[in-house]
Amino acid sequence: MEGYVYILSNPVMPGLVKIGFTTEDDINVRLNGLFQTGVPVPFDVEYACRIPDCKKVERALHRAFHPQRTHARREFFNIEADQAIAILELFEAIDLTVDVIRRGEETAAPEDVAATKKARKRRPPMNFFEMGLERGEEIHYIPSLSEENHVKATIEEEKKVLYHGEVRSLTSVTTELRDTDYQVQPGPYWTSAKGDLSDLYEATYS
Repeated sequence: MEGYVYILSNPVMPGLVKIGFTTEDDINVRLNGLFQTGVPVPFDVEYACRIPDCKKVERALHRAFHPQRTHARREFFNIEADQAIAILELFEAIDLTVDVIRRGEETAAPEDVAATKKARKRRPPMNFFEMGLERGEEIHYIPSLSEENHVKATIEEEKKVLYHGEVRSLTSVTTELRDTDYQVQPGPYWTSAKGDLSDLYEATYS
């Protein structure tokens, strides 16, 4: 079954990639159909190709990234787009990414373009030193403060903490503690002697 396999991302869904296929003659018809009321802004096309057996290839990708799948009935995966693209490039496929993006831009509504641009404007990542925290200073996981042995981490670098003997990003630690399949912004979940991290962030970068 010849058709398209596509790799999509969305600026309001950081860390997630959508992998799907369509047998529509015009792939943009399918992509426009994905932009429904439950999606704040249109998807970005990371890669799109025409391939002889699109359904089989899509299933193979879903199988390969099954451990990173966020929901059994959704085509979203907690991976980098390049990981899926690298596999697709092994097949005899026609890369149509540039053409698909160009056609999408030509038909996009002005309000959709404006909303996407706004969503792409990212504020800077947390820099603990800029926020007034110092190396060795403890931060505490807010949901566990009432517990006897509450969870804590120590500031180690500008953007890293020491957690259970490992130097890690606070995002990865928070995602693990929240037990989710998508990346969690850590600010609302941590506090320090100088205040909640979300408040320190706002005071520094607002």
